[in-house]
Amino acid sequence: MKSLYIILGIVLLVVLIGGCGYNKMNQMRGDVDEKWADVQSSYQRRSDLIPNLVATVKGAANFETNTLTQVINARAKATSINVNAADLTEKGVVADWREPDVIRIAPVPLYNTFEDCYTFYKILSDIK
Repeated sequence: MKSLYIILGIVLLVVLIGGCGYNKMNQMRGDVDEKWADVQSSYQRRSDLIPNLVATVKGAANFETNTLTQVINARAKATSINVNAADLTEKGVVADWREPDVIRIAPVPLYNTFEDCYTFYKILSDIK
């Protein structure tokens, strides 16, 4: 009978020790689930930010495209000024055509006042 008590005591001890381990495993499983939920929420937050990032990049690309188009159009407009020497001569400006594509112009007479230079400026502005 004494050996039966010893065997039952050992079995009871093993069950009690095993029960403590089982509780610890459940606690550890809960910790792992909690940490995994943090990882998943972090991934979800990042994936929610991707459309905002894409929209921002598209907006910046659209702005750059519009800016580039405006610069190209402004350059084309600035370089497409057509000055005809005959038009200038009719308005009292001496024009001399030189190659390659150079026009020397001067208001007549060559010794001018500020008002003459301003008038010359207005003539050139009107031709544009």
